[in-house]
Amino acid sequence: MIAAIQEWGAPRAGIPPRPFFRNMIAAKSPEWPDAIANLMREHNYDMAKVFALVGEAIAGQLRQSIIETNSPALAQSTIDRKGFSKPLIESGHMLQSVDYRVSRR
Repeated sequence: MIAAIQEWGAPRAGIPPRPFFRNMIAAKSPEWPDAIANLMREHNYDMAKVFALVGEAIAGQLRQSIIETNSPALAQSTIDRKGFSKPLIESGHMLQSVDYRVSRR
């Protein structure tokens, strides 16, 4: 829920959108097909291994996007409450919650 509010904003609560997820996908997804193809060859088409590596890589890209997102700037009242001006980081909960799961069917 926290991530969705940050991604899309909550106008009634005065929270503007900070699209860290959409921006990461737009920036990084063009790299994914070649990266997956290379991993498949490197790991002899062991898809469980490939998907685990891809999941970890994309989770890392998402964490990095959270860290790098700096706009829009926080309201001064939020900076005063938190004690620092970095958007998307308060307790670290959202950043630490980024994960992936590979499902087997």
